[in-house]
Amino acid sequence: MQPVIIGTAGAGYAARLHGNGYRNVSGIPFRLKTVCDLNTELAEKVRKDFGYESITDDYDSMLADPEINVIDIVTPPFLHIPMAVKALRAGKHVICEKPLTGYFGRYGDDFGIESVTADVGTTTKSLNDYEHRHISARPEDVEDYAAVTVTFADGTKCLTIASDTVLGGTKNYIEVYANDTALTCNITPTDILNTYFLDEDGLEDVYISEMLPSKLGWNKAFVSDEIIRGYANELKDFLEAAAYDREAVSGFDVAYETTTICFQHARLIFLNN
Repeated sequence: MQPVIIGTAGAGYAARLHGNGYRNVSGIPFRLKTVCDLNTELAEKVRKDFGYESITDDYDSMLADPEINVIDIVTPPFLHIPMAVKALRAGKHVICEKPLTGYFGRYGDDFGIESVTADVGTTTKSLNDYEHRHISARPEDVEDYAAVTVTFADGTKCLTIASDTVLGGTKNYIEVYANDTALTCNITPTDILNTYFLDEDGLEDVYISEMLPSKLGWNKAFVSDEIIRGYANELKDFLEAAAYDREAVSGFDVAYETTTICFQHARLIFLNN
């Protein structure tokens, strides 16, 4: 089996999640060859921390490398489409998340969509500069809040709430209420490790959790974040797909269905306005 050779576009927070995810991949020979970012200092830090062979600030040169057969895109979302299209046209396999998303069901499930309704808005418009000082979200052409209800073909429903104005660090959870069970999954933060600090002396380079500006007081630390949030299994599956020439479990069909739902939601908002 020939090794899967990876070029990563982006050297920010997501590159570190994926880097830790690759550390947990076994059974598939692979090389982390190149990390690409306009900020070469960030790229060099990622290279050093995760064992990439080289860095570049030129995406086209990375695509032109005949050894690289997988492009892992972890740039800001507005760059995903043009970068993914360019990589595909260069004959590369592509890993891309958000707005394309992972799949949490069983392979081959049929999840027809009956309808999508949404309520969105910019909830921070009424804040003055002083009131806004703790909230980093300053949307220009998008909203900072959304509540979306998806009705599936069998009549079951899913309510998704998303907001850029939640303080206290990243919060991701899934609740399932069925006819004979109830499930609650705290993806982030978890209760694996709780920390309490009176000051931040010696903690300058210690990572506690995503989007948490202060480490003082009680906090829920992210432990094995790349495993709990699914990156390790996602990357292992994708590398196996590339190595064995099979479809990834979270492949194009799921991405297409997800994007279709998002566009239905956007179209409803446009028509209602």
